[in-house]
Amino acid sequence: MTFQRAEIEQLGRKFPVEVPWFSLKDLVTEQVVWTRQGNWRIDDAHEFFVADDGWSIIRFHGTHTYSRLLAISPEGRDALTVGVGGFVRPYVTEPPIQGGKWELWIDDHVRHTTAGDMWTQNARFRYFSWSGKAYFVCRTEWARYLVIDLHEEVVVDESGEEALFEAIKAEDEKWALQIVQETRNYQGELQAALSARRDDETCEVSRHLAELWRNVFTALLIVRQYKIAATGKFLAELQSLSCFEFGRFIKVTPREKFGSAFIDLFRRCLHLAMLRVGVRPKGYALMIFNEVGDWPMSEPHLLHLPECVENREALLAALTPGMTPDEVAFEIGAPEYIRDNWHDEVTCPRSDDFDFECWDYDGLDQDQGAFSWALLWRKPKKALADQGGNHSASDSIVEHAEINSGEKECPHCDGKEAPAELVSINRFVWDEAYWMLREEDVPISVA
Repeated sequence: MTFQRAEIEQLGRKFPVEVPWFSLKDLVTEQVVWTRQGNWRIDDAHEFFVADDGWSIIRFHGTHTYSRLLAISPEGRDALTVGVGGFVRPYVTEPPIQGGKWELWIDDHVRHTTAGDMWTQNARFRYFSWSGKAYFVCRTEWARYLVIDLHEEVVVDESGEEALFEAIKAEDEKWALQIVQETRNYQGELQAALSARRDDETCEVSRHLAELWRNVFTALLIVRQYKIAATGKFLAELQSLSCFEFGRFIKVTPREKFGSAFIDLFRRCLHLAMLRVGVRPKGYALMIFNEVGDWPMSEPHLLHLPECVENREALLAALTPGMTPDEVAFEIGAPEYIRDNWHDEVTCPRSDDFDFECWDYDGLDQDQGAFSWALLWRKPKKALADQGGNHSASDSIVEHAEINSGEKECPHCDGKEAPAELVSINRFVWDEAYWMLREEDVPISVA
C-alpha cells in the first residue's frame, strides 16, 4: 500500500489528504498484477495477508466505519467483504462499503471503543488448505474461528463443517507447540534483545525475534485454552526469561516499602500455561516491587526479594495474623497475583475506614490442581502509625479507626502512616471463576 497526496473540496475550502493505493506484485515475474485506488475516508488498512496463489485479505480497522475483512481474488476482484461487529454495534442495516458480496460476522466479544472495534488482540490469521480447498482463517483470542472459503467466497458455517474446524484446531495446537519450542531455542537471544529494548527503546530487534515474540503470547494462550501437555517440558525451561516493563505497574496498598509492582507480561502468561498443563512453577517472580518514593519511572528503586524459595508451602502455612508485609515478602518473595475490591469485593470488601488487599501465592497439587494461598491485608485509610506506646499493632488499627471516625487525636502517634497487617491466611483450590479472573487480568501483549 502506498499513499498519494491529493486535495478535496468541502464547503468551499480545499483540504490536503493522503489517498491510499493498493497493488499486488508477483515477486517471481516482477509484474504488478493489479492496482486500485482506496478511499481516504474509510480505508484504514491495518494488515495485509497475501497467499502464494494470489489471494489477498486486507483487514480494515474501521475507526470511522466498521471493522471488516476484504477478500480480493488473484485477478483483483472484490470477492467478499466480511463486516465484523459486536453486541453494541451489529451493523445489521449498514450497507457494504466495497462492491461484491458481503456478510456479517457477529460476536459479543468484539469491543466497541472510540478508537474502533477491538477484536484482533492475540488473534492468529493465516491461509489454510484442506481437502483440496483453500481457506482464510482467523482464530480469535476467545478461541472462536472466522473462516472464509476462498473457492465459494463465503464465510463457513461453524455448525456444518465439524471436520474442517477440527483440522484447523489441530493445526493451531501444532503451531503453538512449535512456537513454544522455538522460543526456548532462542531464549538467550530474546533475553538480550528485551533487556536492550528496556534500556533503549530505539534499539533495533531482528525481524525474526520480533515476530517470534509476538507469536509466543498467542501460542501460550492456545496452550492454556487447549491444555497442550506436550509443551510442558519447554514451558519449564522458559521460566527464567523476563520482560519486566517499568511503564506497566499496579499500585499496592500495604505501602510501608511497597509503592507499586511492575508486571512481567511473559511470565504471567507462562505461569498460567504451566498450571494449565500440570507443570509446577519454580517460583520466579511475576512482579517486582518498587520502593515507596518519588522516583521517576525511568529510574525505579526495585526491592530485591527472594525467588524460587525452597519449602515455600511450609513457610506460607506458618504465617500468622498480625505480621507485616515486610516480614512476609522478604522471606517468601512477591506474590503471583494481587487482588483488591476492583477484582473481588467479597474477599476485599469496600470500607470507609480500611483498605483491603489480597496477595495470592500459587501452587500446584497433582490431585487438586492449581491452588493459592490468599494473604489478606488490612490497612487504615487515615490512621497514623503507633510509635509507642501502650497498644499492640492489632489494637492500634482498631483504635485508630475509632479515632479517625471521631476526628480525635491519638496520644500514641507521631504523625506517620499506620502499618498494614496480615488479617487472614487461606488456602483455596482454583475454580473456573478464579481461572477466569486470572485469565481476564492477563495484559494484552504490546510487542
